[in-house]
Amino acid sequence: MGAEIIIGLAVLGVGAAIAAFIRTPPELRLRLPQPVRVAGVEYAEQYSFRERVRLVAVGLAIAAPVVLGWQFWARPKWIELVEHLPCHDLWGVSGVTLFWYMLYVGLPLLIALLDALFMGRRGVRILQDGQVPYRGEKTLQLSRIRRGRIAALVGWAHVLAPLPMVAVAVWGAPHAQIWSSSFSAENFDYSECHNTQGSTETGGQTRDEA
Repeated sequence: MGAEIIIGLAVLGVGAAIAAFIRTPPELRLRLPQPVRVAGVEYAEQYSFRERVRLVAVGLAIAAPVVLGWQFWARPKWIELVEHLPCHDLWGVSGVTLFWYMLYVGLPLLIALLDALFMGRRGVRILQDGQVPYRGEKTLQLSRIRRGRIAALVGWAHVLAPLPMVAVAVWGAPHAQIWSSSFSAENFDYSECHNTQGSTETGGQTRDEA
């Protein structure tokens, strides 16, 4: 009974949306409401249509290889690594230890670095110019230029954005050591390492002997 009510409400909602679309004048059906400029207010320059198309094309050109690479190359390797962590080592460091440090130290520091490169640089420009958006920065939508305390708060928020991830890495470093040390090798079948690529011969022999 509950499913029938939900389906009925969904049908009514879709029907109402279709009716509203049909009743809307054709020239306004696919048009988004545009923000209204207020007289005496300064606004940042907006991207032109060509610039927006270029941004979308560049974004797709960057995102598509990353998504495909993760899905068909990096993801299978990551799954294999996680399922056979004790079989791997790097420069004599156990795969279990590498995993915890990578998860709780490496990943937060990588995010902090990206924040510093993108958000931090924008924050510096905002603080230098004393306004947000900063001078010469184009926007996708109509954006009012703000100065004073608001601009300073936005600028410092951008500059300090990497700090939370750095704090996570500092907190995670000792915990990663504790969690990697608590791994029990007795619960893992090292015979699986014969079919696992990536483990060194020396490491494999040592584990097999164990």
